[in-house]
Amino acid sequence: MANERDGRKNAVSRLVQAVEGSREFLEWRKGNKRAHLSSVFAMGKSAGQLNEWLLSYYDEKDDTFTTFSTTGSLTAAKEQAFKKGKAVPVLEAGSVKVEVHDSLRIAENVRAGSYKDEEASTVIAILQPLTPEEVSGGSENGSTGGNSSGKESEARARPVWNITYITGSFNVINIKIDAETGKVLNHRISGVMDFMQKDQKGK
Repeated sequence: MANERDGRKNAVSRLVQAVEGSREFLEWRKGNKRAHLSSVFAMGKSAGQLNEWLLSYYDEKDDTFTTFSTTGSLTAAKEQAFKKGKAVPVLEAGSVKVEVHDSLRIAENVRAGSYKDEEASTVIAILQPLTPEEVSGGSENGSTGGNSSGKESEARARPVWNITYITGSFNVINIKIDAETGKVLNHRISGVMDFMQKDQKGK
C-alpha cells in the first residue's frame, strides 16, 4: 500500500472505491443511503497474509453494521450494534497517511522491543476512528466513553490503526497507532480471556 502522493489515492481509499463501486454495494446503497464507513478490518497468520479486507458501514437510523469484503461481496447481513445514544464516527479514508504495511512495521518494532518473548500466531489490523478516551483505555469498538456528547466525540475522533497480536502463549498485544502521523498512541499486553471480557463489556 502506498501513501497518498501527487494526487494518488492512498490504499485505503482505493479499497473503499473498489467496494463502493461494486454492483452488490450499489444495490445495497439504494436502501441504505445514510450508512457511513466506520471501520476497515483484516486478519491473518502474519502481516503478509492480510489479503481480504472487510469494510463495515454503520447506519445510525436502525443502529446496525453491514460488512462488505474487498471483493465487493456482502459478507454479513445487518448486525445490531447496540450503541444507541453513542456516536459511531465516520472513518475518513482520505485522511489516512500511514498505510497498513507502515503501521504493521511500527507495531512489530513495538512488539520486538517491549514484548520480545511473545511470538505472534495471528495478526489483526483494524482502521477505525477513536477518541482520546478510547485510545487511552476506553472501549475499542467505536463506542464513546464518558459523558461527552456524540458531536464532541465525533469531532475528536481520529483514524487509528488498532493492531492486535494473538501470541503462541495465549496473550494479546494491542498497539494503537495514529493513522495520520504514525505515532504510537498506546500499547499493552493482556491474557486472551481478559481481552475477551473487556471486548464484551464494550459492546
